[in-house]
Amino acid sequence: MELLQKTPVKPKANKLPEALEKLTDNSLAEHITTRSIELYHDQPKDLQVAAVSSLVRGKNTFVRVGTRYGKTRISEMFFGLFTKKVVVLVLNPLDSLGDDQVREKKLLKITAINLNKMTLNLDVVQKIKKGKFSFVYLSPEVFLNNSLFTKLFFSDEFQDILSLFVVDEAHIIYLWGLVASKQSKTLIIFARLEDQAVFRPGYGHLGTRIMATNNIPVLLLSATC
Repeated sequence: MELLQKTPVKPKANKLPEALEKLTDNSLAEHITTRSIELYHDQPKDLQVAAVSSLVRGKNTFVRVGTRYGKTRISEMFFGLFTKKVVVLVLNPLDSLGDDQVREKKLLKITAINLNKMTLNLDVVQKIKKGKFSFVYLSPEVFLNNSLFTKLFFSDEFQDILSLFVVDEAHIIYLWGLVASKQSKTLIIFARLEDQAVFRPGYGHLGTRIMATNNIPVLLLSATC
């Protein structure tokens, strides 16, 4: 298990209740734990609480834990701290993963949508701007290359409600980033990197777009590294 935190150069845009900012670290952890128990009816793991605390403090956070540890709960726990409409944007490598997450969110009575060619349209864009969906899932390709989503992403309405940026399978950013930049050709493992990255080079170009957000915290999740 691993948790890495990085304080940003610029202060993060904080849409959380002001009272949370004034809490001590211990009091904040207790508050996060209480809210999590209300949502899941069981005790959260220490690393989950630590990760959420890091995000509340406005830190970009990297979490590497084993499969089935409960990584997805971190963003849900963070979302549960807000008292007004906000959106959590989640990038993952497969549409099927997004579909699964949407179903899981519905069980928790959290509104969610997985954006793809079949679901992304002007009507959905307007609903997202109005905060009708609390979690928005999409692939790196839609995030980077879909003109309709690009207009949504840079709109003031969306930036005003965007609270957290999540990248699932974050280790692939590094692997596919090497391929996209051609740097992998200098490595002995080049052939293996090419095999893993050739179909999804979009992850290699995420950094610039992510940095265009209104200084919201970024959560990177990985089950391997």
